[in-house]
Amino acid sequence: MLATAIFYYWLNWSADIPVLGGDHAAYLLIADLFSPFSDLSSYVTHAAVSYAFFPPLYPLLLGLSGAISAHVEMAHALTITFLVAALMLYFVWAMEETRGVTLAFLLTLLFAFLPTTFFQSFGILSEYLYLLLTLAAIRLLAKPNIPLSHLYLAAMFIGLAVITRMIGISLIFAFAFYLYIHKQDRWVRLVLISIAPLVLWSIIKWSINYTGGYLWIIASVLRTTSLYDLLFKKILTESHGLWTGWITSIDNIPSLMTLIIGSAIGAVCLAGTIHRIYLKKFDGIYLVFYLGILLLWPFPQTDDSRRLLYAAVPVLLLHGLMFTSHFLQRVLPINNAIYGYTFLIIIALTAFPAVGLIFLRLEMSSMPENKEYARSLYWYSGQDLDRVRLKIKAYKELVLSWKRISHVVPAGECVYSVDPTWVMLYSDRPSYTTPFATSKDQFFKNANTCRYFYIASYIRSPYPLFYPRDYIIQKGHVILVDRMDEMPGKPILGMLIEMPKSISFEKQEKL
Repeated sequence: MLATAIFYYWLNWSADIPVLGGDHAAYLLIADLFSPFSDLSSYVTHAAVSYAFFPPLYPLLLGLSGAISAHVEMAHALTITFLVAALMLYFVWAMEETRGVTLAFLLTLLFAFLPTTFFQSFGILSEYLYLLLTLAAIRLLAKPNIPLSHLYLAAMFIGLAVITRMIGISLIFAFAFYLYIHKQDRWVRLVLISIAPLVLWSIIKWSINYTGGYLWIIASVLRTTSLYDLLFKKILTESHGLWTGWITSIDNIPSLMTLIIGSAIGAVCLAGTIHRIYLKKFDGIYLVFYLGILLLWPFPQTDDSRRLLYAAVPVLLLHGLMFTSHFLQRVLPINNAIYGYTFLIIIALTAFPAVGLIFLRLEMSSMPENKEYARSLYWYSGQDLDRVRLKIKAYKELVLSWKRISHVVPAGECVYSVDPTWVMLYSDRPSYTTPFATSKDQFFKNANTCRYFYIASYIRSPYPLFYPRDYIIQKGHVILVDRMDEMPGKPILGMLIEMPKSISFEKQEKL
């Protein structure tokens, strides 16, 4: 376990965020907002609040520990600390359930090096903290005749998990159901304790007139989505997304064999979950609520299915191991540990091609010409190494381009961008999402906050490439152009265009 911790600390000790897109930048900006150590402009951190749809606990811990935008390596280290703590807790829980130290250790080691954990480790994201709090609650509720003090402690962990990730409400539902079916006298008080942090956070949001958040997004989607689309079409779409997330958790570039064996492993794990529900175990009840909420999550299918499923993977694996041992021992009553080892070996062999490629890339990164790529997620996830190298270099050039914005944009101005949180993180200037329009007149009617536009060379849905260059290039002044010098023709990576003050850009109060 110590070697695993050292490996992940070494791999992720970096002053960079090794992936473009996602919530990483937003988490760091909100950490700056909460931090007494931040020098980032208050205009920037307040603008970032508009894009912070997540609960506050993870960025709060980042900010209070100094793991902010100026010290990204500290943010990586704290995030990996949550992973290491979660792995240790998972090992303890697995050992208690399997009654075998070796079996529990191998299960924990397997989960620690599955592609899903490896790729998740590169991010500044809240999943590891959420997993730690979830496993803490699960372990406290795993045994019969639970002391009242453990119930109160579990309620506190559940409450903290909810203000780490909103899907933590599945823990509250499961906790209430678990207490009810076990006829716990103080179940109402315990449930109230578990929802107290969420209520407090809601009151704070109301007091500062902050309407953002996942519940706000869900409410807005529900206003335009029929019940039929939500309950039927969405379930079919998300079922496929969860299956994809499960398969890519084992092998990020799945083969036909992975699809078949991975699906069979998933079926065994789900059977184990059903068995745990039959036994009235909290972890089984929780998993049903967790997966059920993911099926009804009112968002389009995205590539984030592996990340959304991540917190359920270790629980599913233990359920599959326990069910395999329980079921097969009835058929052939020999040492049930043998069945557990067989289950783990099948998963390990299925994941071996992906894990083998990861460690092959690790070995290659020790070469002098590849050292600059070792701490980039793309180095391990891409197949064509030439394209991977170019992608990593382009991303680094983009970061330098964003940093140059502060040299040409005055401190009192803001910038429109298709990636506002990333522009803010590196430019120390407020940034807002570029208004989307299908005509020039409509665009100028909506784009009335900022005079500066950062034009990106990559696509962000629903924007086309280099949007909105065609609308503003004739009236604006190009003040910054960055190119990819390593490619033939030196294509543009990004450009900054300033619109004259004579164009009616009236500042609106957004801070």
